[in-house]
Amino acid sequence: MGRSVRFHVLTAVGALALALMSPASSRAAERDAAAADALFTEGRKLATQGNYQAACPKFSESYRLDPAPGTLLNLADCEDKTGKIAAATEHFRRALEALPPGDDRVPIARKRMTELDARVPRLTITVAAPLPPGTRVLRDGIEFGSPSLGVALPVEPGDHFVVVRSPGKQDRFYRLNLLEGDSRQLLVEPGAEQAEGAAPAAGPDTSSPSSQRTIGFVVGGLGVVGISAGIVTGLMVNDRKRTFDDNCKDGYCNAAGLDAADSGKTLLTVNAAAWAVGLVGVGVGTYLIVTGGDSKTPVTRAGLTPTVGGGKVVWEGAW
Repeated sequence: MGRSVRFHVLTAVGALALALMSPASSRAAERDAAAADALFTEGRKLATQGNYQAACPKFSESYRLDPAPGTLLNLADCEDKTGKIAAATEHFRRALEALPPGDDRVPIARKRMTELDARVPRLTITVAAPLPPGTRVLRDGIEFGSPSLGVALPVEPGDHFVVVRSPGKQDRFYRLNLLEGDSRQLLVEPGAEQAEGAAPAAGPDTSSPSSQRTIGFVVGGLGVVGISAGIVTGLMVNDRKRTFDDNCKDGYCNAAGLDAADSGKTLLTVNAAAWAVGLVGVGVGTYLIVTGGDSKTPVTRAGLTPTVGGGKVVWEGAW
């Protein structure tokens, strides 16, 4: 599909189809129009199929290679479909700036931007006192300077991590979950003094806001495996008991009976350990998953440590 015949449907009140044709003036900024056209066509195909997760990167790359407003409108619509409403709002705004005033796409694009903007969560990071020199404030791994503090900034719905890093102090971590339309303020401060020679405190992986839930699923999965092992070994114990009863009469056991007795004792130990690890693993995993969306600092380490005759769940952290 050529650039002069690009089309896309933008949903409004009722159903209104708008032609997303790039104005000829954008050709002056072309970088690779042919590649951009191919990517745009592939993105439209994927979007028509409802595969927006795959379509969005195609539109983004097409716009990078040839920044046409029509492509940006398609990207914004795609991001809205995938829940990235903050990015979609910004891209609708940028498209409106690039479109000529009389373009018939302007009213619908403005309506979509206004509707989305009302749904975008906003987070205001504030400080109680001036931060020590050299302090860095990061949100989701991105550093924000002092001009950003005290300003309600748009964020995507979901989990977010804020980290305060000051020279000579421990990192202080904050976690919070924002829903659509939320407006939250977060008061931050540096951590406690770092003991001389002490290693920096371990904190959550700020590049993965869902790390606590991920750990919960892993630990819970290990618990399910433990319970499954408990069921299987329990059935094996019953089988060994039947063999023992069949081969041990009047105080005498043949070789099969003796073997069943020995293996039965071993299986009983394994069975007890499997049930213990399984039940604790499921309990801890469930707790981590359920509490994964609160604003408290998540656990810093959770796992399974083998011990003689079984294992134990290791769970460390602060709340």
